Amino acid sequence: MEESKKPLQNFFNNFFKVAAQSRTYANIFYLLLAFPLGIFYFIFFVTGFSLGVGLVPIFIGLPLIMFMFYISKYFMAFERTLARQFLGTEIPPSDMTEAPANGFWKRFKAQVFDLKAWKSLIFLIIKFPAGIFSFVVVVTLLSISLALISAPITYSAIIQSINIDIFQYDIFYYLAPDYFSSFEKSLIYMVVGFFLTFIFLHVINLVAYISGKLVAFMSLEWN
Repeated sequence: MEESKKPLQNFFNNFFKVAAQSRTYANIFYLLLAFPLGIFYFIFFVTGFSLGVGLVPIFIGLPLIMFMFYISKYFMAFERTLARQFLGTEIPPSDMTEAPANGFWKRFKAQVFDLKAWKSLIFLIIKFPAGIFSFVVVVTLLSISLALISAPITYSAIIQSINIDIFQYDIFYYLAPDYFSSFEKSLIYMVVGFFLTFIFLHVINLVAYISGKLVAFMSLEWN
């Protein structure tokens, strides 16, 4: 009998433990940070390559394009560091040393045809929509949890200040009319929000896990 209870006990322990784990909050910070970083990368590279192509006729564009490919690998190294530090993703450090090339055209071709640079650019551009998605997920889920948990406080404040019952025509009005008072409804919402918070934290950890795996995948040495 005790053996059969252990899996269920472990499930509930892990389910509620997520709120006490420092990794959860590191994941939240990483996902929120992905939004401004994604915007920065997108603007930086779109502007850089646009200027580079436009300035090719006056011979400034090619060095600028070469610089865009070059710097992308260092931005990717920064992303790997973030994934290791905040997400705990195991990513081997990348070798940033490059074989010297004599002459501008050889250096230009070495950067433009570098697979590592292309992978870095693809990831950094993808970071823009991925950062928006991560930010929306974190902010939306945590806002829902906070709104539900604070339902009794919100109800009491509004009913006392402007005398509006925000729970008068809610879901209970259609499912169980006149069965619960508005304050009792607010308490039910609070309990629901409490349990949803743990579910949402697990969802956020899953999104962070996928993000870390994407960084690791784009860091693989492809032959």
